[in-house]
Amino acid sequence: MVDLLDARGCEVILNIEDGHELTLKFLGAVVPQHEEAVYDEDQYAVAHVRDQGISGTYKVVVKDTGISASGLRLCLINNGDYSCNVDISLAGEQQPAIVVEAGSTYETTYDTLKLCTEEREYLKNLQGILYKTITEVDRVCTKHNINYYVVFGGLLGVYRYGEIIPWDDDLDIAMTREDYEKFQKVAPGEFSSDYMLLDYKDIGKDKPCFLDYMCRVLYMGEEVPGNVFKKVSGKCREDILGHQPLDIYILDKTSDDLKKHKRHMFWVRAVYGLAMSKRAYLDKSEYAGRDKLTRVAVPLLYALGKLLPARVIFALHDKICTKYQKTDAKDYFFSNGYLPFIHTRYSKEWFQGGERVDFGPTQINIPNQYEAYLKRAYYDYYHLRGMNGRIPQHSPKNHGVI
Repeated sequence: MVDLLDARGCEVILNIEDGHELTLKFLGAVVPQHEEAVYDEDQYAVAHVRDQGISGTYKVVVKDTGISASGLRLCLINNGDYSCNVDISLAGEQQPAIVVEAGSTYETTYDTLKLCTEEREYLKNLQGILYKTITEVDRVCTKHNINYYVVFGGLLGVYRYGEIIPWDDDLDIAMTREDYEKFQKVAPGEFSSDYMLLDYKDIGKDKPCFLDYMCRVLYMGEEVPGNVFKKVSGKCREDILGHQPLDIYILDKTSDDLKKHKRHMFWVRAVYGLAMSKRAYLDKSEYAGRDKLTRVAVPLLYALGKLLPARVIFALHDKICTKYQKTDAKDYFFSNGYLPFIHTRYSKEWFQGGERVDFGPTQINIPNQYEAYLKRAYYDYYHLRGMNGRIPQHSPKNHGVI
């Protein structure tokens, strides 16, 4: 398993006392294992820093497998006439402040294995559950000749590491609607009591509620922290709270005519907006940065949805999404996907049987043209995102949009 900081890098923030300038003599692994100063795939990280003047707030991401193996070395020189205070943050965790005396060199070493210990434990546990769940799903699908494909971040993990991305805490698969309907029929009878197949229509406690149109396989063997069901807090079933899901995206056909596709996506989004009225709350701040139409449409659809029963909205969604199922359309879309990107089209050719690959301790299926899929899903899938994109999305400490 790839170490978290080896893959993500260690963000270092040095706050230099006002009016002072120091020389950063060295910042990097005690025993370096990476000689290059920059990484082709990670434009935000460097292997080390040498002989650089710094003042004010200095921020850098250092990334070298030698850091976790031998520790992080920091060497500062103060050529000034006065001592200088320095506040230090490593990997988001505040360290004891230091004082670099006038005309002196300050050097210290940090044990990075002691950083992010809570996060590491959370990820180790969650990823272990995800491996168990995908292995069980794979077993059922193989037995019943059901095609599935690991997609999104899980597929990026295959591409980059051959396992789950070290900071990732979810896993997504895709199935055609036909395969999902078959899976719905056979999985409950195949799963042990450690797993539950949960359709989006069945998460309500006393009456139907709506998180999204996602179908999920839940691991029921143990409870874990998370924020997956935050938006339906108080409305959803209590037995699913605290259980790690594996999300199932449904591949539905869409029109080859781009104008018809655009109209199709308009109605898919509209019925999604209606269903949001069945959540515990509407956080308008999530849409403050969107276009004017979205900012107006979301609260309007939310209000209209209050007038309709959930079962009516859900039936309308299924009818709209399957509008082109009986056609020979060349492309799919994820009909229960993340709303801003729901219009994205994926060639049917990418999902024709798939390819079998190793994935951590198990084996999985991926799209047979997985690089074409990744390019469509992420555009620049080769380069890593900035540090704000390298965090567990479903951790209880992350209160972002799900």
